[in-house]
Amino acid sequence: MARHYTEKGGEVVETNWRGRAGEVDLIARHGDLTIFVEVKTSRTLAQATDLLRPAQLARIARAAEEYMGGALTDFRIDAGFVDASGAITLYENVTAYS
Repeated sequence: MARHYTEKGGEVVETNWRGRAGEVDLIARHGDLTIFVEVKTSRTLAQATDLLRPAQLARIARAAEEYMGGALTDFRIDAGFVDASGAITLYENVTAYS
């Protein structure tokens, strides 16, 4: 998953970052944009997508806010899904619902 961001000109700045709100699998930067990535792996892509719940997205949003420390800069949350063969599907700018 990290390769996707570096191939697009970004930089991976953290992996498995843990704060009070929880863990973020990958944090990348692309210019002034900070990207928080949740990665889910399962036998199939459909099963992997089923693993990501709205409550988890809300927790990731809280962790992202904690990581940013109140900085007035853009960030987004992406979700990456990996199946048993290594195929990847990435959704950019997913929205947290509580």
